[in-house]
Amino acid sequence: MIDLTTISDLTLTEGEVRIVLRNLDEEKATGSDKIPAVLLKNCASSIAPSLCELFNKSLSSGQLPSEWKLSNVCPIPKKSPLHEVSNYRPISLLSLVSKVFERCIYNRVKDHISSKLNELQYGFQRGKSTTSQLLHVLHKIHKMLQKRFQVDTIYLDFAKAFDKVSHDLLLVKLHNFGIKGNLLRWFKNYLSGRFQRVTVHGVTSQPLPVLSGVPQGSILGQILFLIYVNDLPDSISQGTAVSIFADDTKCHRAVRNLQDREILQSDLNNITYWCQDWRMDLNKSKCGLLQFTRCLQPTINQYTLVDIPVKPLTCVKDLGSKLTNATTNQRKNKMWDDITKEINAIGVAYRTASEIKEKWESLTSSAKKMFADVNRQVRKTGGGPPPKEPTAVEEIIMKIFEDTPLFTGLDGFETDLQDRHSFEGFNMPPLGDDIFHEQEDEEDDEDNYDRVTVEQRPIPPSFIQDEIFVPNALPVPATSTPVLPPPRRKEKQRRITNEDVLKLQAEVLQHHKE
Repeated sequence: MIDLTTISDLTLTEGEVRIVLRNLDEEKATGSDKIPAVLLKNCASSIAPSLCELFNKSLSSGQLPSEWKLSNVCPIPKKSPLHEVSNYRPISLLSLVSKVFERCIYNRVKDHISSKLNELQYGFQRGKSTTSQLLHVLHKIHKMLQKRFQVDTIYLDFAKAFDKVSHDLLLVKLHNFGIKGNLLRWFKNYLSGRFQRVTVHGVTSQPLPVLSGVPQGSILGQILFLIYVNDLPDSISQGTAVSIFADDTKCHRAVRNLQDREILQSDLNNITYWCQDWRMDLNKSKCGLLQFTRCLQPTINQYTLVDIPVKPLTCVKDLGSKLTNATTNQRKNKMWDDITKEINAIGVAYRTASEIKEKWESLTSSAKKMFADVNRQVRKTGGGPPPKEPTAVEEIIMKIFEDTPLFTGLDGFETDLQDRHSFEGFNMPPLGDDIFHEQEDEEDDEDNYDRVTVEQRPIPPSFIQDEIFVPNALPVPATSTPVLPPPRRKEKQRRITNEDVLKLQAEVLQHHKE
């Protein structure tokens, strides 16, 4: 049972360590020891007893291994130009084993610390968020505006707040929170002796000591910072409202007269004194004043931070939300234009996505239909590619025989033999019945014509005159140039029968006798 007043000793169990190991994110980057999260997670049951013993020994002795105090800093660009160091965000990578240890300690002390945190702090706490803080602040401002009060809001910005935390002063505040004994001694060793080095593209710099600040990238760093700034609202007067989210601080007050303005200025002075006492710095160039009012002629109040005027603002980005004090039509029209552009952009994206989805579904449907047709043909033919059409097969055969005497002519005579039935009449070698479909074979069997052999004889040169008559053919001039066949007719030709062949044979023999 944890004492809600003080905590001096902690003893972890194997079950606690095992649960934390199994909840590790496998995509987490490794630290200086290069031990991956997937190894720790998959071996949780095996290594939990050893790690638990190691963690408890560290807590009882108040010592943390030096290897767990070394962090690799990876610079991540956040804006241009990239040649300026200030435009990079440093990301610290610690050993995953040390983060498992920190998570176990955090789970044991979070209830004790959360019970003592200021209720105005909304950062890093369960049940609180940026949205809840904004709603709380805007609700108060709206109530003041309903009473016709002017509300002056001061936005404060701390310079490198997490890096400016003093270790000695933090230990004092830990003691005030009830952290004592071996646990306080462990936190002292945890904060001291830390080193960091920069890693870029596999090149690592020399490690340098970390003299201040809470450990970046750690589990305990966030809650340690909340402890450090927890007493900041105590320096503010009762009539001034304060809201804090980690280091983002704003205070507002209804200003009805000069006295209210002076009270708010006094509160700013107290915040300045608090920063001096606890070694924190305000980034005065980023601090600003935003005045909310419904008056047509608002009261212009001037405030200072260490004798530096706080610059007035008309618009500010508060935790991701844009707040403005203007109520003119021009400002409203601009805001409406921005909203319209966002809506139009969403509409264009939606329509584009709908068109892509429709085309994809149509393409998928066509692909399914094509596959079904091919699959059906493959099953019909017993596998392999689908068969060629009969006309395509005949076309291939015709191209093979176009240069043979059957098509170029019998020594100058035109034969007009241009289909398969004519080939059969001249005892041509079989072309293979598998080339033709069974339907054509059945038609040939039904005809069953008698086949007549035609013997090709050369024509003596004496018969070639200036112009000779060739039956059923065009005149052939007496020249050594070979006679080219007429262009192939595309129209469907009459089927040549055996009777036509016999008639042609008789005419040739009659010509020889003459």
